Amino acid sequence: MNTMSFDPSRARLAGKRALITGAAGGIGAATAELFCAEGAKVLLVDRDVTLLADAVAAIGARWGEANVAAQVADITIPAEAANAVARACSLFSGLNVLVNNAAVRYVAPVAEADPAQWEALFAVKKTPIK
Repeated sequence: MNTMSFDPSRARLAGKRALITGAAGGIGAATAELFCAEGAKVLLVDRDVTLLADAVAAIGARWGEANVAAQVADITIPAEAANAVARACSLFSGLNVLVNNAAVRYVAPVAEADPAQWEALFAVKKTPIK
């Protein structure tokens, strides 16, 4: 049950501008909702277009006045990561906060792990967002 409520006198992030990767679900979507509830302008970034749209719609439905936008991007591709940062800076006239939450997960015994999956897993964390 979500018991979060907006109290303008406690808008700790009012005026802050944030970009959150891996924002289509889980921790990323919850962080985005909390940031919006606290008054931040937030760009949600994820490579899953459908889940990303759902996350933005859910935040909009709950926090009607939220300043939230979405950017479909695979942050393992440097140009897409750079475009997400540029879009956040353009939309919000700058950027104060980066939540580097994106991740991938493969479930298998280490002995059976596919080297390409290992590379994909590490690429999400090693690609710089500039």
